[in-house]
Amino acid sequence: MISNIKNLFHNIDKIFLKKISLTMILEQMLINNKLSILDIGAVGISEKNKFNYSINKNFTKIYKVDDNLNKSNNNKDIYINDLFWSEEKKMDFNITKNLVSSSLYKPNDKILKNFINYDQHSIISVKSVATKKIENEKKIDNFHFLKIDAEGAELEILKGCGDKINDVIGVEIECQFIERYVESPLFDEVHSFLKNKGFELYLINSENWIRNKNYTNSLSNHKVIWADFVYFKKIEHIERLISLKKDANILEKIIILLVMYRFYDEAIFLLNEIYNKSLLSENLKKDLSSFISANKDSNIKIFFKSLLHLFFSILTLVITFFIRNYRKQGIIFFKQSFRKFFYVLGDLFKVGDEDVNVTKDLKL
Repeated sequence: MISNIKNLFHNIDKIFLKKISLTMILEQMLINNKLSILDIGAVGISEKNKFNYSINKNFTKIYKVDDNLNKSNNNKDIYINDLFWSEEKKMDFNITKNLVSSSLYKPNDKILKNFINYDQHSIISVKSVATKKIENEKKIDNFHFLKIDAEGAELEILKGCGDKINDVIGVEIECQFIERYVESPLFDEVHSFLKNKGFELYLINSENWIRNKNYTNSLSNHKVIWADFVYFKKIEHIERLISLKKDANILEKIIILLVMYRFYDEAIFLLNEIYNKSLLSENLKKDLSSFISANKDSNIKIFFKSLLHLFFSILTLVITFFIRNYRKQGIIFFKQSFRKFFYVLGDLFKVGDEDVNVTKDLKL
């Protein structure tokens, strides 16, 4: 019942989420040469997966690895039930109270017990599993983008990619700053691995944990625990992939991914760099430039869309408040919408220099 309610609210939320609008040329290209994404890790609800709502599923091939996911839906994903690692062997998979925190590593009680959400990491069962390496997984062809959220096992999964990682143009990955799981690798090790493979860091989206609610207020800073990181290949590596011609549309695919993550200025920069090196025709440059511009909403549109989302969440809260089974999710939906609206409002006044050429957080 709870799962169905969550699905309902995520489906409602999808109405307001940003969707990628492709040009006719890009659609024709992707019909026969799809953007391939390997998505490993905890989501649990397919409606929450950005790859399922951002791009029309007719133009993507998505390999989904998620032991918690309800696979009864019909969304064209290719489901893989294996757990990936750097080698193939028998291991214990620790299933925790909060299912998305389950891991091939044991939760580090010594550290976790000092945070309020410690109980969510308690082990409720242990399952013996046989791990596999991505490079040996016959169901998976080469993929362009890799997303990993594997609760500490990210580095081992990357190592198991073998040579397939060389053709990957982008990565979204979760990394830890503290040892949440016993002997699990931290951010610096993962970053070093990706850097050596030709990736550079584009985005950090961190999560901070609270130790004691009695000593917090709305302005409190809290210790950073982990973050999601987005990486893309450096320009020289993109140029190499274009020159190799293993995928005739590799440039178009990285531009689409940059737009999906809202790196509009980076997409234009890459486009100009590739064009200036005579690796791109003028007509295709114009089409890709139009694609980028068409997907960059104006600030006015962004503001009113988020305002409409907030009003809709208020209406939903009023309706669900009197229905016991829906009340909690209605409150959560309202809080998330309220927070997103004021994030959008705050982003209209990002702190920068006098010419507004930089952006900066206000945590220090």
